[in-house]
Amino acid sequence: MRGLVELASVQDIYVSGLGAIENVGGSNLRFIMYVNEESDDGTIQKVVVARLIAPISALPDTVMSLVAAMNGKLVELIVPALGNSLN
Repeated sequence: MRGLVELASVQDIYVSGLGAIENVGGSNLRFIMYVNEESDDGTIQKVVVARLIAPISALPDTVMSLVAAMNGKLVELIVPALGNSLN
């Protein structure tokens, strides 16, 4: 498998968390990401900022990469091409 290639600049999106997961048919899931924002009355609301669709088959590798990153492993060990391009 080839490393990641970023042909055009892709905007980063900050998220506070995962709001929901939906099955969008077949073997794909939609991950709805949100950011916490304070409303006019001072309450915190979860505002949707991104919807990502991924095949269920990609999730085991994704979860393993997340666990490795949370345990302090270098991202470049997980995704060499991206890690090298950021240095």
